Amino acid sequence: MSESFPDVPRTRFDPHTGSEVPALNPSFSSLLRRSVFLAAAVSGLAAAAAPTTAFGIIDDMGAGWNLGNTMDATGGETGWGNPKTTKTMIDTVNRAGFRTLRLPVRWDEALSGSGHTIQTAWMDRVEEIANYALSNGMYVIVNVHHNNGWEDPTTANEANAKDYLTKIWAQVAARFQKYDNHVIFEVMNEPKYTDPSGTTDWWGKQEYYDVVNRLDAAALATIRGTGGNNATRLVMVPGYAANNDSRMQYTVVPSDKMVAVSVHSYDPQDLCLTYPGVTTFTETKALDDMFALVASTFVKKGIPVVLGEWASLNKNNLSERVKHAAYFAKTAKAARIPIVLWDNGSLPAGSNGMGYLDRSIPSFATPTIIKAITSVYPTALTPAAGSANANSLEVVGSRDGLRFTSSVRCDRFVLTGIDGRSKVLPGGTSGFVATGSVPPGVYILRAERLGGNLARSILLN
Repeated sequence: MSESFPDVPRTRFDPHTGSEVPALNPSFSSLLRRSVFLAAAVSGLAAAAAPTTAFGIIDDMGAGWNLGNTMDATGGETGWGNPKTTKTMIDTVNRAGFRTLRLPVRWDEALSGSGHTIQTAWMDRVEEIANYALSNGMYVIVNVHHNNGWEDPTTANEANAKDYLTKIWAQVAARFQKYDNHVIFEVMNEPKYTDPSGTTDWWGKQEYYDVVNRLDAAALATIRGTGGNNATRLVMVPGYAANNDSRMQYTVVPSDKMVAVSVHSYDPQDLCLTYPGVTTFTETKALDDMFALVASTFVKKGIPVVLGEWASLNKNNLSERVKHAAYFAKTAKAARIPIVLWDNGSLPAGSNGMGYLDRSIPSFATPTIIKAITSVYPTALTPAAGSANANSLEVVGSRDGLRFTSSVRCDRFVLTGIDGRSKVLPGGTSGFVATGSVPPGVYILRAERLGGNLARSILLN
């Protein structure tokens, strides 16, 4: 969803000083004559700067992919049978059209002492994998995933949970402090109570809901307190078990403009989670109702949402999974919610069959499912690093406006301002922005197309 730019203001943002200064001249034609093209993407593919508003980021995240059962596994990165992550894997994910990588991380096995100090090698590896995606212009969600029970949201355990959570986030946030808004933090994954016998209470009760809310607030305060870019970074907070049902009413969202709510959905569950369950996708109303409830509870109230996990079990029912994926993505996009596919790396049909990427090649084993997802959302910003590409996006200023031409036919053109607001223009091979239709400032002009986007940074001053 795009937002129209307002009338040309009397001030402009100075990217060098970081402050508002008087506009030199509100005449768009005079701005164009003085346009300066920045270094990024002069003739080829490059990642655009991340938006600076929560909904700007949400709208830009598109479809995402989870590196599941990897850095969140017990016994280290390969502890649950997946191979070591490579840059080629993440490049493959990006080329397929995914714009976001969710990086689930189990920190427990890397902690030591009362300060819960994270081992340097583990932190380095998390950052290394994050950079595989960031180098492609992707967003990266770094989270606190599985834990050894310290996160149980009971009043009796609250102080212990807060101690672990805030000390972990103080270190993670400090490590990523200088990264821009392409890095997103998710403070917890599906926080819920598990009793001593190992039985998990997925539904919860008021006590647990309240503790989760307070832990969310404590983690957010810790992240913000580290300063730098973390003072304004997008942070995701979950409700109890990251639920998507009536319990969302008990989620207290911190009063912070750069916070999004984290929800998960394996709906309809008889198709997506239950094995053998059913093998056909017919429950469109269930998804309609779920997304409508999430939107009415949060999105329509100005609170962005990221649906951080969803998938369907492989039951040798590929065509039905394609139908489910296409409908899920379409409905989520209409609700203004980015979705991040859960991929545990297990390809065979069965009760654990939620693998999509064959990481040994790497190549997607279910390309029709992937296409059904990524075709709904804007595509990945860049191809794999080093890929040869002679495509270009040319921009020329004239007295009556800004004219631009792409060497390839694109689905649409998007002009995004430094404040995150964007102006969507028709697709094709060329476009035009009329004089006086945008205020002065820094912009990214992006030509969106399947398989990679052309982008140019423009300073209009």
